Amino acid sequence: MAICDVCQREMTTADSCADWDAFIQGRAWRPTRYGDERRPEPPDEECEVDWDDWDEDPWPLPRPAAPRPPAEPEPWPPRCGDCGVALGANHHPGCDLAQCPRCTQQMISCGCWSGDVLVLPEGLSEHPDR
Repeated sequence: MAICDVCQREMTTADSCADWDAFIQGRAWRPTRYGDERRPEPPDEECEVDWDDWDEDPWPLPRPAAPRPPAEPEPWPPRCGDCGVALGANHHPGCDLAQCPRCTQQMISCGCWSGDVLVLPEGLSEHPDR
C-alpha cells in the first residue's frame, strides 16, 4: 500500500492525484496529465553511406528508402502503469512515467524538477502567480 504525500490517497487505486504544480527553475508548472504525454517520434530513415570513407565515385547512389506511412499510435492503457491514475488525470508526484512539462523527458530523471510541489486548493485550477 502506497499513500501519496500530496492527495493522501492510495496511489494504485486513486483515479487522480490532487491538483498540484511542480516548481521548476523558480516557476510553477502544471504537470502533464496521463495520456497527454508527447509520444516519441519514429526515427527518420537516414542514408547509410559514410561519405568520409567513400573512396570511389559515389554514383550510382543507393536508392532512398520508400517513405513509411505514419503509424497509428497505440491507445493509452486505461490506467498509468506506475502510479495507477486514470486516463486524463494528474499523475502522483514522483511517478516513473510522468513527463516533464518543461523538457518533455521523464520528469523524475530529467534534472529540471527538484521534487518541490505546490498543492492547489480545491476548486483552484491554476496557481494565481502564473
